[in-house]
Amino acid sequence: MVNSLYDLYRKSGPIAAMEAFTGGLAIGDEGALMRSLMHPGHSDEIRANTQFWFEFELRQYPSSKDDLDRVVALKDKFVPAAGAASGDEVGVGPVASLAHAAGKPILRLAGGHLGHMSDPKAWAKDLLDGLSKQ
Repeated sequence: MVNSLYDLYRKSGPIAAMEAFTGGLAIGDEGALMRSLMHPGHSDEIRANTQFWFEFELRQYPSSKDDLDRVVALKDKFVPAAGAASGDEVGVGPVASLAHAAGKPILRLAGGHLGHMSDPKAWAKDLLDGLSKQ
């Protein structure tokens, strides 16, 4: 999937690639928000960030290897968290793997991938409540 998104970006540009990316990952209104935030027409800074993301970050994430032994060794400092609306979608997979390795539950926060933007008060409350129980 990642390579096909990158190829689409190179062939058709960032707008088409973001449509495909968010169509496959985002839930509900978050897809539109994500596309808006990454739209290169907003500013030179966003255009540069979007290009950087496609060129240097998109393909890096899935090819990175988790150092599970290090995560387990630092599990007292690690709080795995994910948006409640994200369910078990592909973006939650790495968090779930790390949480499992550390023997910790996933702290679920309001919203999905962008819950801190779509519902910041509820997201912050969930975060503070969750951290207070650690």
